[in-house]
Amino acid sequence: MKINENQTKTDVIESLNNEIGISKSFFNKFIDAYFKIIFKKIKLEKKVIIKNFGTFRLLYKKKRIGRNPKNLKPYEINDRYVVSFKASSSLKNRINKNN
Repeated sequence: MKINENQTKTDVIESLNNEIGISKSFFNKFIDAYFKIIFKKIKLEKKVIIKNFGTFRLLYKKKRIGRNPKNLKPYEINDRYVVSFKASSSLKNRINKNN
């Protein structure tokens, strides 16, 4: 795999299958169920902490005026919820360990 290539769900399933040896269909169901649970928790509790990985937070963004960078015309950006992620210090340390 190239260093800049995005990791797809299929790539993750393939890696798990090679590493652990359990069927790809099991991992497909597992990943779907895992993310479904995470999405529900974020929506209900506004925050999900995964130890040694990081924290997902649901943030509310108010309506504001934005600007189209091509033609500089202003337009309204509706209020919305966004998900932010902050990596844990453990994850940061593991990533930077070899640098």
